[in-house]
Amino acid sequence: MFAPLEICLKLMNTRLSNLPKLTAVRHGGWKWWSIAVVALVSMSLGIVGAKVTGERTSTVRLQPIVLGQPTTLTVAWQASADAPTEKSRSITLAADDRRVARVINDLNELPYLSGDGVTSCPAEDGSGYTLQFGYRGGDRWTIVVQASGCRNVSAGGSWAHATAFPEQSSLLNDLSLILPAGHHLSLNDYSKTIS
Repeated sequence: MFAPLEICLKLMNTRLSNLPKLTAVRHGGWKWWSIAVVALVSMSLGIVGAKVTGERTSTVRLQPIVLGQPTTLTVAWQASADAPTEKSRSITLAADDRRVARVINDLNELPYLSGDGVTSCPAEDGSGYTLQFGYRGGDRWTIVVQASGCRNVSAGGSWAHATAFPEQSSLLNDLSLILPAGHHLSLNDYSKTIS
């Protein structure tokens, strides 16, 4: 029989008062046994840890940004801090509007980005879209899409591990077709943050 298994079986069938009488000494003593247990636990945790952290590097989104089946979508434009005279505007659409389905698809197809979402975006001017999805029973789900700087996307008040760069997604373009932005959503805005 395999030695550690034999020891375990003996431990299970032995009273605590008889532990010193076990023949574990012939297999290297109790030190060997404790080292083997620590090594086995460490290897198990290492494999589990690698599996958990390995999944976070994927660009595949495991959970959608837009949850369930919304009944309405309210799109609001928030003007930049540089345009104090521009007014915020909003429009509400029913879920059967094709534009709503397109926005939901755009959001849920944004690639997953690992990290904590803490960034420095000097070209961020405060402009963006606030999307509020309404559900039966009065529940709401709010998503904010920055229109400048790093173009982070937050959902339910937390970073959604996504950005909405026009090079990656048509989300900002589709939102501007629903409610035109107060300024041109340029692809070059991001280059200002890195130059």
